[in-house]
Amino acid sequence: QQLRVNGFKGLFALQKILNTRTISIEAAFKLFDALIAPIVCYGSSVWLSETKFLKEALKANPDALGNPNSKKLNVWEDCNEKIHIRFMKWLIGVKNSTSVAPLYSDTARTPLGQHLVKQHLDYHN
Repeated sequence: QQLRVNGFKGLFALQKILNTRTISIEAAFKLFDALIAPIVCYGSSVWLSETKFLKEALKANPDALGNPNSKKLNVWEDCNEKIHIRFMKWLIGVKNSTSVAPLYSDTARTPLGQHLVKQHLDYHN
């Protein structure tokens, strides 16, 4: 929970200094990956097994992990992914009510949860 709070603080600080008109989308995502993602993912190899996201991921079929549109696995319900989604919507300049599924294809991004699950499984195997 504290990592999520710190992640949002970092996100707001990053949004405050970035000008979306002058920075490329690729550069903004590199900053997100370097500055915000490590905050919200810190120690995920240990604590991820207790999250609702991973419990659902392990119950779902393996194909669901690679598909953000899967009905069995809603990656955007993960609290860490909400930070990622908020950044994507802000960067592209769409409303908060915009559907999540097109964001991944428009930005060529994958959900943070996929990376977290891979790290978790690599750590424990």
